[in-house]
Parts: sequence; structure tokens; C-alpha cells
Amino acid sequence: MVAAYNGAEWLGEQLASIQQQQGVCVQLWISVDRCTDDTVELCARYASEHPNTKVLPFGGPFGCAARNFFYLISQVDLAQVDFVALADQDDIWHSDKLARAVAHLSQTGDAGYSSNVMAFWPDGRRLVLEKSQPQVKYDYLFEAGGPGCTYVLPTATAQPLQDHVREVFKPLWDVNFHDWFIYSWVRSRGLRWYIDPEPSMEYRQHPSNQLGANTSVKSLRKRWADIGSGLWFTQVQLISRLTAAPHTPAFYRYLSFSRRYLLYLALRAPACRRRRRDQLLFALVCLISAISFR
Repeated sequence: MVAAYNGAEWLGEQLASIQQQQGVCVQLWISVDRCTDDTVELCARYASEHPNTKVLPFGGPFGCAARNFFYLISQVDLAQVDFVALADQDDIWHSDKLARAVAHLSQTGDAGYSSNVMAFWPDGRRLVLEKSQPQVKYDYLFEAGGPGCTYVLPTATAQPLQDHVREVFKPLWDVNFHDWFIYSWVRSRGLRWYIDPEPSMEYRQHPSNQLGANTSVKSLRKRWADIGSGLWFTQVQLISRLTAAPHTPAFYRYLSFSRRYLLYLALRAPACRRRRRDQLLFALVCLISAISFR
């Protein structure tokens, strides 16, 4: 499933890498948000030339990738497939990306798969983005399972997820992170998720990235701004509420972010984030927020 918006510059290379996947049969769905470039025409032409490709009727305007992906998940016909994968418009998939994911999911029965990625920049820089740290008890309430463009789900997971997305579709419009939501939905049901340390794709970095690699001062400043404005806390509460399941203790299902709650979370940081650096940052954010709480 590909969510597209003003991606004509890169979309052709990405679609080619998806079509060239080895060892699997690909059925491709594309949803295009309202564009100012040639993306709509490119996708229509591509679908007319590739029988395994379908462009969905316009469901937007969406305004962000998360809404576009939620629309895709709600609309695709899962009866036609055994596995579902999400794709951004500007990456390049390794030729064994899907086969590797499918082999793991088939062998283990895990409910979801994601992986590390190889970020690359126009100046030739390359960097593996590590997302495969060991999962901790409640990480799914506070972060995604890696970039959503690496996600692969068996239909046994995707079908009930689709049902849930349709059920809560309107409030999902306020969720900014589809990958975090999906990971949280799976893990909150006590299902297993695997994060592959082997990069499965080339993760293109450019000025139009909605999120991109968290490797610059600019990206760090943006994330701090999201925390300071309350956006991150709002997303934590919203995603927790919309994915809540009996498997998740009530204390974590209904996050209040009172001063007492924030102090408790600071002490529980190792159970809330995977990476050691992020655990320390999480504890610091909770402590500062508790001190400045009004």
C-alpha cells in the first residue's frame, strides 16, 4: 500500500523497486492526496500499464501521511492477499524486502514485522538507522516499531486491524503517526512483533520528508518543540485510548499526565522506551514536565 503526495520526482523508482520484489506476487494499491505536481497523472498512467496496480478513489484531502494510510487500510480488499505492507513514495526497497519479512512471519507466527533502514542523502551520505533495540514492556505506548514504511502484517493481523480502523476512523483523523498506532494496536493485544536488525530498504532523506531521520539539530529541535507544545503528550493519550485492549493495564490505558503520573513514568522509563538514550530523554522530559506542571 502506497500513500502518495507530490511524489512525482521519486515515485517511479519506488514503484519499480516494489514491482521487482523477489519470491512474492505483488498487488499494489495507491492512494493519492491532493497534489500540485504530476503525481495523480503518473499514478493513473502507471496503473493503466500494470494490471496488478490500483489507484483508490480520492478520499482526501488528507493533509498528512497518517490519514492517507488510515484511508488505505480501511479501503483495500484483504481477501486478495496473504500479507500487507506499507510503502512511502520516496524510498527504494531492497529486492528481498518482502520475501524476508514473509519468511520470518510464516516461520514464527509473529503478528507484525518491521526493520532497520539505510538512510541516504543527496550528497552521498549513508547511515543505518537502528530501531531494533530489544522491545520493552510498554514501549508501544510511547513509540513506533520503527519506520512504518518497513511494516509487514499477515492478514490474520491486518483484517482485525482494518475492522478497528473502520470503527474508529473519525477520531483517527487526529492521530499523526500511523506507524505508532499500528504497532501499539498489535502489542496492546499481547501479540508478538519482530524488528529486524537487517535494513530492508533505502530510506531517502530530502527537505520534503514529513519526519525522516532523527539525526540533525533541526529534527531534534522539532521533536523538543512537539513535546513543549503538548503535541507529543496529546498523541500518547489519543493513541493509548484508541488502541486500548484488556492486555494493557488500566494505569497505562488511561494516561493522565498529572504531576504524580509524570514522576511515576520517569521512574519507569526503562519499561517505556527501547533505546537507552531515549529512556534517559524520556525520564528527563517527564521530570521537567512534572516540575513545570500547572
